Amino acid sequence: MDGACTLVSPFSMSTTMVLPRLSTAEPFSMRKLVVCSPNLVAAVVGAGWTRKLALCRPGAASWVVIAHDQLKSLEDMVWFRGRLYALHGDYGRLLSVSIGEDRDTGEPTLSRVDILIEGSGWDFAGSPLQYLLESDGALLMVRREDPNMQDLFIGEDFGCYVGLGLERATRFKVFQADMVRSRWMELSSVGEDRVLFVQGWCSRAVRVPDRCKDHVTGDRIFFVNDAAARGYNCLYYRKNVSFYCSVYDMRKRRSHMYLGTKVRPLKGFPVAWLFRGSEPGCMNN
Repeated sequence: MDGACTLVSPFSMSTTMVLPRLSTAEPFSMRKLVVCSPNLVAAVVGAGWTRKLALCRPGAASWVVIAHDQLKSLEDMVWFRGRLYALHGDYGRLLSVSIGEDRDTGEPTLSRVDILIEGSGWDFAGSPLQYLLESDGALLMVRREDPNMQDLFIGEDFGCYVGLGLERATRFKVFQADMVRSRWMELSSVGEDRVLFVQGWCSRAVRVPDRCKDHVTGDRIFFVNDAAARGYNCLYYRKNVSFYCSVYDMRKRRSHMYLGTKVRPLKGFPVAWLFRGSEPGCMNN
């Protein structure tokens, strides 16, 4: 309630890092947090089209909130090969964010923002959800088309109409960043030994070990079929909409329910993936 942030392990509940208070925004407005290094933490804060990038040193007195036109409306971000990359909400625009250090205070500062890939139009109906993640040394963007959900413009505000049920299947498109040619290349596969877990602000690519291939096959995308993916501000959806784990098969180009057990978010918090194991990107449990 006082804005203080503490990073803990969801499995052991042991404190791993104490972060400064986020005084420039309410605590619940923190969308994503990335530990870039032991000395640098980045976060996306804010709501709607007013999302901003915030930086801090663990143990510092405060966050540094970046006011930069290119860093508004961020969809996702990831630390990749020693650099922070961000996905803008404008048609898949990929940004490279260079972070420096203030010589006097030692606080992290924004050095520059480069547009690596310009956004382009898509053929999905409505506005797709977009996820940014690293997979086997490549930077991927996953676009999700959910025909059960569409944006509505009401007066000066954007609302969300959500269909109840799974009568229309969710589809995905996966793109790999081509840094040399500054473009997104569409992929037909994510790898026979890879699966992707996607969800707003918490996506990850996972390698399927040989011992698990009898139970989990690769080249698939796991996702939460949450009709309220954009409706957490609505009390009705927080209380009444159920959540199902589903999977999209990249080879068959269709999705189906993976687990039939319903899940509901705790006190309105979004459903999120949690990953365990010391080997990055490996399915251990």
